[in-house]
Amino acid sequence: MRRPRLSEAPAAVREAVSEMLCGPIRAERPSTAGFTPSIASVVAGPRGWLFVKAAPVGDGLGEAVAAGVVLAGVVGDLGPRLVGAAETGAWRVAAYEVIEGEAPRCTTATCGGTMCCGSRTADCASWTGVICGPRRDGSMSCA
Repeated sequence: MRRPRLSEAPAAVREAVSEMLCGPIRAERPSTAGFTPSIASVVAGPRGWLFVKAAPVGDGLGEAVAAGVVLAGVVGDLGPRLVGAAETGAWRVAAYEVIEGEAPRCTTATCGGTMCCGSRTADCASWTGVICGPRRDGSMSCA
């Protein structure tokens, strides 16, 4: 899956990001990992670096960007600080502070006939992560 770049987004989306950067976008580093095919890039401008998520509404991706904006106030210090958000026509845009770290890695395996995604140390019984977890009967549940 090729992730779209911010430079390929509609002009109104790029202008919204430029406003959040207090000037033009000078560089873009698209994310090479993630769980959705929406725009996810680290961009540079006069204000520094921002992590930008952007997507059109209608297929769930733009709605997910908007939901992330709402949740940013709930997670507080547990996640990157929301710097700005915009609705530009049919697109939703969110910009966050850039924090050091690694993108989540996803390992898949079939556990009892169910495909699980997360990380594991040895076998299906030791899976950890938000997408895969054990049921009371010991089988794996994937959400």
